[in-house]
Amino acid sequence: MEPAWPNKKRRLLSEPALRQKSNTAQTGDMPPSSRLTRFLVLSLAVVILACLNKLILGTGQNFSAGQMMVQSTADIYFARVSSFSILLLSILLAGVTGISQAALKSISIFWLPLIGYLWLRVPIFDGDGAVLLRTLNFYAVVASMSILASNRKNAELFLLNLYYLIAFVNLIGLTLFIAKVEFSYFSDGYGIMFTGLFPQKDLLSTTAALGACLALFRLLTRYKFIDIGIFILQITTLFLSSTLSSLGAFIFGALAIFAPVFAIGFAGSVALCLPVIHSVFAPVAILFGKDPSFTGRTRLWDFTLQEAQQAPLFGHGFRHISATAEWMQMVQSEFRSDSFFIPHAHNLWVEGYDKFGIFGIILLALALIVSPMLFKRPQNGEPLDQICYALLPFWLFKSALTVPFLNSDTTAYLWAFCLSFCVAWLKHPSLKQNL
Repeated sequence: MEPAWPNKKRRLLSEPALRQKSNTAQTGDMPPSSRLTRFLVLSLAVVILACLNKLILGTGQNFSAGQMMVQSTADIYFARVSSFSILLLSILLAGVTGISQAALKSISIFWLPLIGYLWLRVPIFDGDGAVLLRTLNFYAVVASMSILASNRKNAELFLLNLYYLIAFVNLIGLTLFIAKVEFSYFSDGYGIMFTGLFPQKDLLSTTAALGACLALFRLLTRYKFIDIGIFILQITTLFLSSTLSSLGAFIFGALAIFAPVFAIGFAGSVALCLPVIHSVFAPVAILFGKDPSFTGRTRLWDFTLQEAQQAPLFGHGFRHISATAEWMQMVQSEFRSDSFFIPHAHNLWVEGYDKFGIFGIILLALALIVSPMLFKRPQNGEPLDQICYALLPFWLFKSALTVPFLNSDTTAYLWAFCLSFCVAWLKHPSLKQNL
């Protein structure tokens, strides 16, 4: 079996394993199926990365004040269309290239307990169509990424496209920043932020941190000036975005390259403990130039935990706490609610506790923390396995300061992809024998 990520002996990213010689090898042309595969994978990366959303929706700089900023109807419908498009593209890709049915089966068995429990908490019969659609969107995330991860070559090509696409998009964003082009900024009512080509600062910082991790991994296996340049570009973008969750994610992603099991356990512990003992972590926030309340997050955590105590075992169901009257009152008293909408508790585990109770938290912890720590550790000859495994604590740390899972955003897709890949090829390494 060939390695699925570049190493010193093989320049895989410049010569993808998917590339095959056609019957007309003299011309160097790829067969039609290869061209179609590459197009489908690139399309997946573009839609998942959401790097065209600002161009399509026009959500660039906005200096208006005096009105609460909420997600527009166009944004909501666009998110629905994007989820459907990604699922359709993954199915088409599977039809063109095929998948490992055994890998897909192992992934499905892994997700079944969590998905089944979450479905039981969906208010199907109370007429809340918005919640039902959001839930189906999340299931589409899991389904599409499970299909993608069930083919190792597709997974390899996806990471390759993602690596260069993030570099290209953030290079344009940084160029616009240097040129002081207004399109690269956005105002959320509190201040003007650099967001590059993305509609949100968190998307910019997350992609920059992810790109830096991928570049660092490549630099450990080969020495190329382009990778040095990409690493500098992503680190510069990351610091300009000034987002603590993404900076911490990069640190844990880099740590996981050398000690993945420790990094997963450490990142998971921080994410779980931070809302409960946030005063202990306050000096860390100050060290990175943030206020001790982690930009007001501690108030959200305290309020949500108090609300969750009303239904501690099973939670309030798959609701958005931000839609409740109590949440609105809290935001109006604690924040400048006339100009900024806060959609969730900014911690996956606090949000999960409110929605699904202690049983839901146990299932989430088993799926996202405990199980990955029990996976077979990748060997040196399996670099694709190594990088997917190393990114799991990356997403875990993000969950400490935001809600990157149980949603249908970019981070949810990439987390579901890495986890599904590791389930198939690390939890069941015998599947590799059938490649």
